[in-house]
Amino acid sequence: VTMIHITTLELTKLRQVGQGSFGTVFQKDDHTAYKVYHPFIEAVDGSLITNPSLTPSHSRLSLLKCRGKKLQYSDIFQDCLAIDGKFGGIVIPFYDGYTLDHFFDAPFSLKMDLSRQILRNGSELIHNGIYPLDFKLKNVMVEHGNIRIVDLDDLHTRVPLIKNGLHKAGTVSGISQTIISLFQENYYHFFGPTIADLLERKRYSYTYRLDEIAAYLDDKSKERDYLIIHDGSDIDTIKGLTHSHPYHIIYSHPKEQYSKDYFLYIIQTLRENGISLYDMTPDHFLDKMLSNSAVHDCIEVHGKQITKHI
Repeated sequence: VTMIHITTLELTKLRQVGQGSFGTVFQKDDHTAYKVYHPFIEAVDGSLITNPSLTPSHSRLSLLKCRGKKLQYSDIFQDCLAIDGKFGGIVIPFYDGYTLDHFFDAPFSLKMDLSRQILRNGSELIHNGIYPLDFKLKNVMVEHGNIRIVDLDDLHTRVPLIKNGLHKAGTVSGISQTIISLFQENYYHFFGPTIADLLERKRYSYTYRLDEIAAYLDDKSKERDYLIIHDGSDIDTIKGLTHSHPYHIIYSHPKEQYSKDYFLYIIQTLRENGISLYDMTPDHFLDKMLSNSAVHDCIEVHGKQITKHI
């Protein structure tokens, strides 16, 4: 690993473009940036501790850079950075884009494309023995429609000498939660076609697999017809509609939050009438939910009245 030398004066002339828990990023030019590590970081208990990134393992950085050379879709780092003669950070690619948390209101098709890229890039990292355990929206950038996973240099990224199942599980879980967060989705849809699946199997703790994430994205990409029901929607009307057409039923309710017992009560009440519920949502979030789905058609039942959901 080579060392690039700069002075504090030279650093002050550069534009700051980002800041995280471990360091601050300055743009050097159109292709290169400097990540300067903070002297101290905040510990879990709120106290300040010396930034462990400032005392790096040479063997870890060498291994990380070596494995990074095999990557097609991600960049780790280029060189180490010495400020006034003392190690103080790393040299990284400069990405001209925005973090993934700026894309909540992006079109469904774009979110689907970005999600498939996240899965592809994350799978490549795992295949090469690089396990980012801090996988989240703010550590994924979008540059001209391309996904860039960042902050792979920090100590949350593991590079063990042999492949590690626990590290893989942690990375895959981070990938899945990032994609679910992007769609502002309910996480239990990973477990089956209806919300009852997770609650009935009691699978609250789960180790995700890459193929399950791929299946989740394939399932979300299918256009569906939705039937929105409310408190007071006529059961016979709902049964008549679902008998003739395979609607995915969403129960939209006025509650901001609901307990597990309320959840199960609604599911059981509908099931006793031969109705399988696909999802539940507060009224104010219904349109957001539908915008994050591939909707072919959507109708709504108020009492016995059937209307087109607009």
